[in-house]
Amino acid sequence: MSDNQERNKKAARRVQQILAELGYPDVKLNHCFELLARLAGHKNWHVATAKDVDVSKPVERDADAAADEATEEEQDDPIQGFPAEVWWKAYEAARSALIPMAIKGKPCSYKYLAEVVLLPVLSDDYKRFRLRPFTYHDDRLNFLLGEILRIEYAHGRPPLTAMITLQEDPNHCGKSFYIYCEELGYFVRNDDVETRDDELAFWIESVKELQRYWKSHKPKPPRPE
Repeated sequence: MSDNQERNKKAARRVQQILAELGYPDVKLNHCFELLARLAGHKNWHVATAKDVDVSKPVERDADAAADEATEEEQDDPIQGFPAEVWWKAYEAARSALIPMAIKGKPCSYKYLAEVVLLPVLSDDYKRFRLRPFTYHDDRLNFLLGEILRIEYAHGRPPLTAMITLQEDPNHCGKSFYIYCEELGYFVRNDDVETRDDELAFWIESVKELQRYWKSHKPKPPRPE
């Protein structure tokens, strides 16, 4: 095993340990590799983690590209431009709001999540840390929802973010939802039918499964109190 691979393994195990301390003891090591690679800026994390690449080291970018992608404050912060404390507060707020929706079987829009659920919870933090607020067309919001999906999957639960749909098309989630679900193994496309029909069938079954699951399971806090 190379030095980079050894460092990756140690870093991933540390992430796994932290998640266990936060109340998620079953997160798989390969998901920790993925998280490290994504946070370091490796867009093709499948390749980065499979090859001899130090995924804990940020990808070098030229100054113009860095300026386009994030503010100076965001580059210095650990998770998508957010201090870790604020990021996990957003995670908890989003997940806690989605579970009652799952029980009722009534989804919300991305705009509702950003402006009605997250804005009141994070407004002081936005000002304090001079953060750009989440918006409904925000890649950072998609990343946050992807984190929720990955942890739900690691615990063997249904895809909770199916409860967030497009405002203009309430019977469909955004494209990133289906991409994450395919990566994790929630969703396998049927080549014999139209993609849109395939996605609709998966979404309908996911909403039903979420309602069944959360009606029979008492929600637990995302992190220990």
